[in-house]
Amino acid sequence: MDERDSGRCLEAIAMVSGVILVTLTGVLALGSGANAFGTEGPGRPDRSGVGHDPAPPGVWVEGESLVMDTRLFVRLRAPGRDAGLRWIHEASGVARQHERILSSWSNESDLSRVNHAPVDRWVPMSYELSNLLQEAERWSVETHGAFLPSVGALVDAWDLRGSGRVPDPRELELALRAMGPAAVELDPRGLRARRRSESTWIDTGGFGKGAALRAMTRTLVERGVIDALIDFGGQIVALGSPTGDGRGWPVTVAHPDHRFQPARPLLVSDVSVATSGSSERSLRVGQASFSHVLDPRSGQPVAHWGSATVASRDPLVADAVATAMLVMGPVEGLQWARRRADVGVHFSVLEADGVVREFWNDTMETWLEPRVERVARSTPGGASRGP
Repeated sequence: MDERDSGRCLEAIAMVSGVILVTLTGVLALGSGANAFGTEGPGRPDRSGVGHDPAPPGVWVEGESLVMDTRLFVRLRAPGRDAGLRWIHEASGVARQHERILSSWSNESDLSRVNHAPVDRWVPMSYELSNLLQEAERWSVETHGAFLPSVGALVDAWDLRGSGRVPDPRELELALRAMGPAAVELDPRGLRARRRSESTWIDTGGFGKGAALRAMTRTLVERGVIDALIDFGGQIVALGSPTGDGRGWPVTVAHPDHRFQPARPLLVSDVSVATSGSSERSLRVGQASFSHVLDPRSGQPVAHWGSATVASRDPLVADAVATAMLVMGPVEGLQWARRRADVGVHFSVLEADGVVREFWNDTMETWLEPRVERVARSTPGGASRGP
């Protein structure tokens, strides 16, 4: 999702009996497993002696701010209010640092120097930007191009950052030529990059918030935070649980057409989850309405079929893969997901009669709630396997 689109897709956060219930639309991310915060970050917090305490010591502290033109909400358990507020301030500072690195809207960011560099001229970039662009490139390869950061020429062709337009076949062909792995050449050793076409630029909307969330979570874990919830414009990180028993945070995936209507409950702890859908914002040109999400392989808007939710140990991965699953769609996406043990994938498919059918891979089983209620999980369009 676009950085500014996410700001318009804020989730409803309701306090229910002392537990936060989060309705998810747009992209959501959390952190899990042996290492929820990236290969270079700390591993899963040690919960020995704490995980089963129904009332661990400390106080709940929360705060919110505006970063990347998006609402950032943090709620965490801290030994005291002052410490909690200080940690929240530090986490939001980390998010702002990533905005200065990754923003494709600001002319002052590290990324903008690459996006506006003269064609075929090497420009320096920071170590952090180099690593993040390499990660994004790897996930573009993993998803067979369904997730593609160097999609800027296509964004321009459809004028997604303006009033919208339908490009003619020639314009579309030129945009597709200006995209792909060879569009921006990276030199990790020299910490530099160069564009190979005048219309080429990188859009970090599909992984920027995930990258920021990963770094924020790493910072909080280093401070000793065990139980926390971060909501960054609908992309979420959950640590521990609101009750201190380690069971996790109850969240719900929203109905693909009704953002405030819960459709599938999850119970998540130390895991990253992202939901991506095409119904939240559409592009209207004349009498026609199109999704603002584009398929970088065909250059066409993604059909409105529903939404995809991804659970991963890494917020950046959850962010990128959720975008890829929306682009692939439930049939191709489920085929891809069934070969993955590192990401859980859940599809909410909106049928013609308004009924939502659900499909998921085995890895997603860990987070589905209630565990006794199982619905269809076969290939979309085929025979269903019920509870």
